[in-house]
Amino acid sequence: MSNAFEFSDCAAYTQAGNFLPAGKAVFDVEYNTSPNCTQANQWHLNAQLTDLGLVGATSSGYIYTPCVPDSQATW
Repeated sequence: MSNAFEFSDCAAYTQAGNFLPAGKAVFDVEYNTSPNCTQANQWHLNAQLTDLGLVGATSSGYIYTPCVPDSQATW
């Protein structure tokens, strides 16, 4: 999944009968809009903001801002 918050299509993954209610993992990668981390964490939706160029961690344009820190194992 990509850009669920930017395009307001999170419901496609969170409503009954879809991925999250079925216990499936959902990964949201945003490129232009920061995800609503409070909402994403409540849904247990793995959301992050990253750079559109997908450059490496040592590049000056690198952006990686996850809603759940990599050091955190659960919600």
